[in-house]
Amino acid sequence: MIGGGMKLQNIFKNQKGSDIFNLLIIIVVIFLLRAYIVQVTYNLMWPKIVSNTGGDPSQFTPITFYESLMIVFLFSFLFR
Repeated sequence: MIGGGMKLQNIFKNQKGSDIFNLLIIIVVIFLLRAYIVQVTYNLMWPKIVSNTGGDPSQFTPITFYESLMIVFLFSFLFR
């Protein structure tokens, strides 16, 4: 995004602490939603992929919310 840094600087200069706290809460909620989407997608799709490739779906173990959150952080920081 061109000029996105300037907008953030203006937000931090002109706003009080409560608005910065609200921005932090929104960012955390976005990361949690991304992690939830990764978790649900993985747990729904991977058994189908395993069964289609000839693997044993009874050996499937779903990832936890913490693991999906770490995947989101990994890809977020790698590709941004």
